[in-house]
Amino acid sequence: MDSKFKNLSEDFKGRVKDTAEHAMDQAKNSTQVAANAVDSLKNPAHILNSASMKLNDLSHDYFKRLLKEQRKIVDGVVADGAKRIRVMADADNLKELWETQQALFPATRDRVVTNVKETLEILGHTRDGLKDLWQSTVLEFQGKKAPKASSKSKPRATKKKSDTKKVEENVSDQSTASKKTASSKPKKAAAPEKAA
Repeated sequence: MDSKFKNLSEDFKGRVKDTAEHAMDQAKNSTQVAANAVDSLKNPAHILNSASMKLNDLSHDYFKRLLKEQRKIVDGVVADGAKRIRVMADADNLKELWETQQALFPATRDRVVTNVKETLEILGHTRDGLKDLWQSTVLEFQGKKAPKASSKSKPRATKKKSDTKKVEENVSDQSTASKKTASSKPKKAAAPEKAA
């Protein structure tokens, strides 16, 4: 009976040893798989980090350009308002006031249209930049090479304000000319007094 118990005990010890070795092998394999998985995250982390920096640059550029455009819009509104007030102050009569105010309308309209176009251009540039960033990031995740940035996403140079200044000079010249004509109008001769 002792020998039977001894054999059973040895058999049990062997099974426990095999089970422990098997568990150790499985733990080693799982650890190796986890290490490989963590190591494989390095490249996606680099891609995401690069994409985040590009997105940050893009948003800063967008807000910088948008704030510059907003400042330009405010400057235009203030200058336009000041010009209109000066024209009101210089007008000698209602007709001259109306004509000079009307002469300023095209310049105002052109300024507003230009401001809207430039704001839409900023939005379009940002949209294109976001689209390019998204596509290049997806391609990098797929292991493909991202295409070079297109030249159309570069911001265009802003135009000079010469057109607005020309219109303001024309209005100023018209205002001066209308004053000259108003002052050069012949005065009505006084009616002769009746003798008493």
